[in-house]
Amino acid sequence: PGVSMEDAGAQITELAGGPLATALECSGVESSIAAAIYSVKFGGKVFVIGVGKPDMQIPFMRLSTQEIDLQFQYRYANTWPRAIRLVQNGVINMKDLVSHRFSLEDAVKAFETTAASAKTGAIKVLIQGE
Repeated sequence: PGVSMEDAGAQITELAGGPLATALECSGVESSIAAAIYSVKFGGKVFVIGVGKPDMQIPFMRLSTQEIDLQFQYRYANTWPRAIRLVQNGVINMKDLVSHRFSLEDAVKAFETTAASAKTGAIKVLIQGE
């Protein structure tokens, strides 16, 4: 909060030890996309994987003058048929993916377990109704 898109990009650049060749933006948040645009070098690429709101303002002139490629990936395209085949063929055991189950009454404990996943080993925490 309170950091401009340019400043956020500069912070990313500093942490990375210089401008990025490619930035992967996974949130889809407008300010994050803009920060990614300000973090890449001349001729770099910003690859947006996150799905954001339908209309956004982006620093077009920065993209244009720095010849930055802006590319998008709709991350859900064609994923379900493949995932279903993997489950059907036994490659993925869905029971192993649900690591914890809680009743609705223990929902707070479920969220705590998820938040502490490094300690609890939580993969998928399920809250079950009646």
